[in-house]
Amino acid sequence: MKSFFFLTFLTFVTSLPVFAADNGSTKGKGQIGITSSFGSNDLLSFRKTVGGPGYRGNGFFTLGLSYLYPLNKTFDFETGLEYSEHKFLIEPNLPLIYGGISTHDRFSLITIPATIRLNFMKYFFLKGGLFLGFGGGNSTSVENQNGIGLNLGLGIKYNLNSKLSIFVNPYAKVHSIIPFTSVGGEGRLVESGFKIGILVRLNCPVKAVNR
Repeated sequence: MKSFFFLTFLTFVTSLPVFAADNGSTKGKGQIGITSSFGSNDLLSFRKTVGGPGYRGNGFFTLGLSYLYPLNKTFDFETGLEYSEHKFLIEPNLPLIYGGISTHDRFSLITIPATIRLNFMKYFFLKGGLFLGFGGGNSTSVENQNGIGLNLGLGIKYNLNSKLSIFVNPYAKVHSIIPFTSVGGEGRLVESGFKIGILVRLNCPVKAVNR
């Protein structure tokens, strides 16, 4: 079953540009750029661990490469590669007198998004889709987050000129909705924050349009 979802994800990613080209809707080679994200995080657990420690998110940062491919005048396909560092505060279920001292932990993640942008009112877009996530197992206390996650957001974009554009994208993510490995009592990683980026338009056969 996990292999089925993985293959479906890959098929979805690879078929969208072909679909756009076959329908003559693409306006060129799209845009590529760098992104950065920051915000709050937490671990969502669906089961109680009696006597276990508590986990409190202590923030994260993300750096990434993004590729935006125009499907038509309204929709874009977005993918790329992102690296994240997540920080957590682990609070043991013990009084301080018995050695219950909070400790800090961190883990890193690699994600590959596959999302669709719905552009509207020239400067705004809605974004939603899936992503592949790998990592988390380097932490001493948090289970890995390998699996397929969900990403939703709303953004503002602006074309600086015919080549460069910038955007700001408030968003929310839930990791490992479809896990590739078992998820322990600590549960699934959730994050909410702001993603900012600058994109360069690749050479296009047609004149760029400020949508």
